[in-house]
Amino acid sequence: MILYLLKTIACSAAFYALYHFLFQREKMLVFNRFYLLGSLVVSFFIPLITFTIKVPQQNYQLITGEYGDYQPVTLNTVKYTLSDYMLMIAAVVYIIVSTVLLARFFINLYKIRKSLRGAEHIDFNQAKIILVKQDVVPYSFLNKIFINEKAYKEGRVEKRILIHELAHIQQKHSWDIIFIELLQIVYWFNPLIYLYKSAIRMNHEFLADEAVTRVTNDPLSYQQLLLQSVYVNNNIPLASSFFFTTKKRMIMLQKTFKRKRAVWAGMAAVPLLALLVYFLSSKVYASVNESEVKSSAVNDTLPSKKPTPILFKQSIEKLKESPIVAEIFNEEKGTFEAFKMKEEENFKLPSQLKNLIFRGQKGKYFEAIVFYHNNEYELRRLRNDGERAAFEKEFSIEVPETYPLLPLTPPPPKSKDFPANVKAINVRTINNVKTAEIIYKDGRKILDDITTIEQEKAFEKKYGVRLPSPPPPPASLKGAMSGVIGRNKEIITTSKNMPGDIKNITFTFQKETSSAEVKFKNGKVSKEDVSSIESFIALENK
Repeated sequence: MILYLLKTIACSAAFYALYHFLFQREKMLVFNRFYLLGSLVVSFFIPLITFTIKVPQQNYQLITGEYGDYQPVTLNTVKYTLSDYMLMIAAVVYIIVSTVLLARFFINLYKIRKSLRGAEHIDFNQAKIILVKQDVVPYSFLNKIFINEKAYKEGRVEKRILIHELAHIQQKHSWDIIFIELLQIVYWFNPLIYLYKSAIRMNHEFLADEAVTRVTNDPLSYQQLLLQSVYVNNNIPLASSFFFTTKKRMIMLQKTFKRKRAVWAGMAAVPLLALLVYFLSSKVYASVNESEVKSSAVNDTLPSKKPTPILFKQSIEKLKESPIVAEIFNEEKGTFEAFKMKEEENFKLPSQLKNLIFRGQKGKYFEAIVFYHNNEYELRRLRNDGERAAFEKEFSIEVPETYPLLPLTPPPPKSKDFPANVKAINVRTINNVKTAEIIYKDGRKILDDITTIEQEKAFEKKYGVRLPSPPPPPASLKGAMSGVIGRNKEIITTSKNMPGDIKNITFTFQKETSSAEVKFKNGKVSKEDVSSIESFIALENK
């Protein structure tokens, strides 16, 4: 809206500049009248003109950003900025000023109506002369000429003044003034409106003066009448008065109308109109095939690249495995993580889409990126029920309401956080005993018991690192482990990812002692003691 208003002001400024520097210098009074009124109206329509520009279809690039490039959004919160408050203040000021101007307009109408009460009416050609008691200079409004009763009956009102006011009535100048006054009520913030208003009223006087000299055929005596006139302010802004600015009127009376000069001057408005339409109209860019662009008659500068959603390469990799991917923001890590979404009977990729990404934060999906088969893609908001309903209706797919929040797991220690002589730190939990293995760069290994919270905090303080949680069993072992859990004994057998000559390993964990039975494919059996962390690590290495 603000951009539209600025464009209308720019249009009116350009049109008025042409009038000020060229048209007002020529005696082309009728043209100037309609140019001033028409240019104001056209200024409101030029920004509304819309052209459709066809541009070649752009293929999207899938890998455009990392997760770390994306900033999390805050859902369901409304925060007002300084600009919001400034807009509120501007709206209040606009309403107040417009209300005052509207009240002034009706007050002026009331003053004119009040002058009609009890006044004598005299027919005068196509108008009526209203004799008022107030000491006013002659002025006209609509089809009425208001004159002081005493001055009229004593014969002190020049006939040429009456002809002047009659010209205002016959040419319907009052409607021009009413139009500009109403426009000022809603458009008062445009400084050009006041210059237009003054120019329109002045041009009315030029037209009325021209009418008087055509009737009397004595411009010299009329100029002397103007010089002898004494201005008395009648305080009726809606009226046309004989005593309105005499200096410019004297200059205009001395000029003559030159048709060719006026035609050439008037033609200057055509290129100005074309330039304003070109620069201040609206343009909509349509993506089409390149062949269609070549055959199009529309020529325009290509637009800058339209804003597009950030596409993370981790998600694109997931799209190779699944057509629907979820990007979930991990609050702890401060980044998005990509997950494949399984298609089900009531949750399938729409036929009109090639791929689909749901993006979520704080338990809700707040937007989706839809990929079409023609290699176009766009961002769709899902921040409220209305947006979700519109999305589901268009693509016939149900937007999941919520998703499980990601666990807040501490990040693994980074090598740069270790002391200079430490290569790595491994954390293991065996037989309910949690230990940290420190591997030094010189090959030495030291085990620390960190089973209790106090021991873990002491370890972190000593080495200045944050310990990770013990890693879960490898995914390849899921379903490959079997065991028996008793009151004081736990037996676990695993057979996956074994060395080539080993069939399986059976671990027996007891309260005091633990052992591992290794069965080889050749039938040989080996028993090892794994009651301590050292023996367990030795078995791993063996």
